[in-house]
Amino acid sequence: MSELKSAVFKIHIEAPVERVWEAITKEKEVLPHFYNSVMHTPELAAGSPLRMRSPDEKFTAVVGDILEVEAPRRFVHTMMFTQLEDAPSKVTYELTEKDGGTELIMLLDDVPAGSKSEGYMMSGGPFITETLKGVVEKGRPPLKHRLFLGMIGLFGFMTPKVCRTENWSFDRKIS
Repeated sequence: MSELKSAVFKIHIEAPVERVWEAITKEKEVLPHFYNSVMHTPELAAGSPLRMRSPDEKFTAVVGDILEVEAPRRFVHTMMFTQLEDAPSKVTYELTEKDGGTELIMLLDDVPAGSKSEGYMMSGGPFITETLKGVVEKGRPPLKHRLFLGMIGLFGFMTPKVCRTENWSFDRKIS
């Protein structure tokens, strides 16, 4: 069995917990903090599958299952990148009212050590939390993140065929 890693990313967002919760759990809208993906799920409830798709829905970058939903405080799901063969990891978002805003803690668990998933997730943690902060507080990501998101859009044509949405229906189990 390979070693598993965990990581914690924490950020303070100047907004009520409900606004941060809404941004994290918003469906069927482009979410800059999730790399311009659109979250799809039959139901925002434990046991439901979760898919992060391109805005045109042609590609699915991340798949998982929702484990916990405790609005507006806790959202937990598994996730794996569709272009990689790594085992699923777990992502937990914990929101707490603090200092007139919201403290967001994003926990990553069961990340396969030394894997490409580990590299993506360790760099993705700061990107997600900082972009989320910008979107909730100012209506847009920080400039460096907007530039990065623009690059993602330019290279979408290079997305591997394995990521095509028809390969990742809600019926397909990931674990």
